[in-house]
Amino acid sequence: MSLKLRRDPVSVPATEDRELTTSAEALTLVLDALCREQEHLLELCEAHERAIRAADSSEMARVSAERGRVVGQIGALEERRRVCVRPWAAQRVATVAAMAAWLPAEVSEPLLRAATTLRGLIVRVRERHGAIADLSRRVGDHLSGVTRAVARAASGHGGYSRFGQAVGAAGPVSTLDVRR
Repeated sequence: MSLKLRRDPVSVPATEDRELTTSAEALTLVLDALCREQEHLLELCEAHERAIRAADSSEMARVSAERGRVVGQIGALEERRRVCVRPWAAQRVATVAAMAAWLPAEVSEPLLRAATTLRGLIVRVRERHGAIADLSRRVGDHLSGVTRAVARAASGHGGYSRFGQAVGAAGPVSTLDVRR
């Protein structure tokens, strides 16, 4: 069966039609799997943020280890994605939209839907990672400030005045609001 192209930018022999369709269907499955992994990353971002807010180092370690596993899975899926697009590279087709233009609707629509969903998830994961990085930086800055205040109070010519009273600067900041 010859592939019925919606647009025919370049004439493709019928023997290549099936290979292109098969690779597009495989790509759709890979993109769907990438979507699931990106959704898992979003869940891990939320768990990491909760762990930071709760100062739960064991949960932060667990989440980091799981994130490493998921990133490994994404790397393996990316390799599969590269394999799926090789037949398209021979046709000089470089984007999912260009692929979809060559494919029948029953193949192109799920492909476009998966690609659009994946793009949205990647944006959300990047935003959450940025928020976690900002939160981590603020907590680190807070702890640095506390450390400097304690060092300043403990340094100098001693901790007591000639009348036996403790000498030092104002007490360290004792709270940090890390709510959104």
